[in-house]
Amino acid sequence: KGKSVIGDIELLARHVKSPILAITGSNGKTTVTTLLGLMAKEAGISAAVCGNIGEPVLNHLLVPEPDYYVIELSSFQLETTYSLNPMAATLLNMSPDHMDRYANYQEYLAAKQRIYRNCLCPVVNADEPAVWKNLAFAQPPLQFSLIDKEADFSLCQRDGECYLTRHGEPLIAASELKLNARHHLQNALAALAMAEAMHLPMRSCLAVLRNFAGLPHRCQWVRK
Repeated sequence: KGKSVIGDIELLARHVKSPILAITGSNGKTTVTTLLGLMAKEAGISAAVCGNIGEPVLNHLLVPEPDYYVIELSSFQLETTYSLNPMAATLLNMSPDHMDRYANYQEYLAAKQRIYRNCLCPVVNADEPAVWKNLAFAQPPLQFSLIDKEADFSLCQRDGECYLTRHGEPLIAASELKLNARHHLQNALAALAMAEAMHLPMRSCLAVLRNFAGLPHRCQWVRK
């Protein structure tokens, strides 16, 4: 009947003026969303952390706008999102999931890739080029990687220690993080890349990474 089917994310995107930072992926998106929100807070910037993370985005139509919206998005939410136009967006990683909903993996991937539509600053995982290489970006993406030392945010070894790096320059030793398994390092690198797109001060970002002890009911640092 010519009616559009939209979701809550689309409704928010049509009404707000503040920039949106959008995060999706098969794994790690709640952690990266949380980290980015904490980094903004540490820098003295107001950010509404909402979406698939648990806080409904429409709650934020009832209150004054923050400086930024940091939104975790599922593939389900992205299916009915058209006006998002995020300032920065990332698709962290992909693995087959929700195959009860999608006909095949490619259909699931296409839903996730919608996060990059009209994105000003795309942030991509250099270790999974098949996820984003076929997409047309307005500008070269910021890249994070566990393997490629040429990526904007990556890892390096110095004096037997693993470091998180920016353009090859060490930022923080992995041993300084309370959570430093490989997937935790990927989350940290992705959060740093998104923070770069927001122009957040590095000292605020690194302070958050040092103190972050994980989310309830996931991997959590207890004591040493």
